[in-house]
Amino acid sequence: MKLAVISDLHLAPGASNRCTAPRAALLDLFDEIEAVADRVLVGGDLFDLDRPKLPGGWRSIIEGVRDEFPQVVDRLEGYDWIFGNHDGQLCRTGVPEERFFHADGLRILARHGHQWDMPLKKLPALAPTANYVAGWFDRLGLDAVAGAMGGVPLVVDRVLHTKSTTKPGPDRSLRGARELIDTEGLDIVISGHSHLLRLVPVDGGLYVNTGSICCGFVDWVLIHTDEAHVCAFRDGERVQEAWREGDQWRVEGLPADRR
Repeated sequence: MKLAVISDLHLAPGASNRCTAPRAALLDLFDEIEAVADRVLVGGDLFDLDRPKLPGGWRSIIEGVRDEFPQVVDRLEGYDWIFGNHDGQLCRTGVPEERFFHADGLRILARHGHQWDMPLKKLPALAPTANYVAGWFDRLGLDAVAGAMGGVPLVVDRVLHTKSTTKPGPDRSLRGARELIDTEGLDIVISGHSHLLRLVPVDGGLYVNTGSICCGFVDWVLIHTDEAHVCAFRDGERVQEAWREGDQWRVEGLPADRR
């Protein structure tokens, strides 16, 4: 099986849209992916559903995206989805929180990654309320203010951990993936969420972060289960590759943000 994974498009109508790839670029990406993949997974945060004009209006965002990007949505509907922290309402339509794949002896688990967030970001209603307010800042053209709101929890996280051995940020996902690989006997754990495209070998397995399509880049990952081979792509360039050798994974190339 050849499994392609994209995540973190953050599609929304009008000024609230955070996807940085134009429609034509998205359609070209889908053409490229479908030419090589047997299955395609959208790994969460396909939409920004916490930023409607009116509270609780998340369905209107999906309809707005459908009106603005009809060809894009038509293509996306042919893929597998999981929900993320910004489109968790999709669970009400039957979209699962995670997906498991077992092919050619590889056991693969995909989840968005917000499950490993700091406790502050998991407080009930805190993140949805902050995102709702940030959405209005976006509509008013105050993008910098909206972005700053999103960065506040990360600053607090760093302050709380200045005297702790527990590191903040993306390391949470890496630790979570390592624990799943160890306890569940998985070979690959996939997430998005942090927008950091990377392949990281851990004891007996591989952590894959699929990057994003909302930070000025077009990131995606292709997993060849029959060859135990994984490739990470950014803007059409292969930036990292991984192969399984015995019980371990070998990675070549640097993560996209370190090149």
